[in-house]
Amino acid sequence: MELEIDQKGNKKMKMIEIGGSSVYQFVWDYIDSNAYVVVKGQEALVIDPVDTKEFWAFLKDRAIQRATVVLTHGHFDHITGLNSLRNTADCKVYAHLDCSRMIGSTAKNLSGTANVIAQFNEKVCKTGICVEPFACAPAEYSFESETTFCWQDDTVQLLVTPGHSAGSICLLLNQKWLFSGDTLLGVPTITRLPGGSKKLFQELTLPMLEELKNQVKLVFPGHGETGTMEEMLSGNKKKNNVKR
Repeated sequence: MELEIDQKGNKKMKMIEIGGSSVYQFVWDYIDSNAYVVVKGQEALVIDPVDTKEFWAFLKDRAIQRATVVLTHGHFDHITGLNSLRNTADCKVYAHLDCSRMIGSTAKNLSGTANVIAQFNEKVCKTGICVEPFACAPAEYSFESETTFCWQDDTVQLLVTPGHSAGSICLLLNQKWLFSGDTLLGVPTITRLPGGSKKLFQELTLPMLEELKNQVKLVFPGHGETGTMEEMLSGNKKKNNVKR
């Protein structure tokens, strides 16, 4: 299914088939951040919940009662739907300990300065979206090293991938499908934000991801379209950072 776009050019929802399951992608137009949802019965695996009409309509239509939520990192554009999701479904949230702490601070999750920064981005201003500073309660399950759990019949590996921010992780589903957050986007990974580390990214995260290159079939990034590991890793072979 192709990405649906409304008359105003706003992106809606995309469905991608992976190994007998369907992944639904939702895009928050403010900064084109992606949420991903896998549904089995009335339960959902949600990666980085966003706040869009399509996201909520989808969960309502599927009568989702329980959600296992994984946060790839704690920046506001990847947690905009978390508070509402907790109010509408039985949620269990997984996040790195640093991410869990970050989402509880409007300064650290960057929601407190979002509108100021947006004034310098014409594309963001055109969305007409105003971000009110917000914080979220800590994750129900926090961790500091690689963690694996089972969701339905699927294996979920949470890989610690420092560099973009403190507490950045990637989710590896059934050892084949990588949900990379802002760690891999197909452009040079941004490491200049607070808590980011170019050194850790280059010395720890990149080598780890390179080892997965022949194993991962598809990458679902935090912004932009899906791609192969080769395509996503190629962005970090460029010399100059690209602003998002």
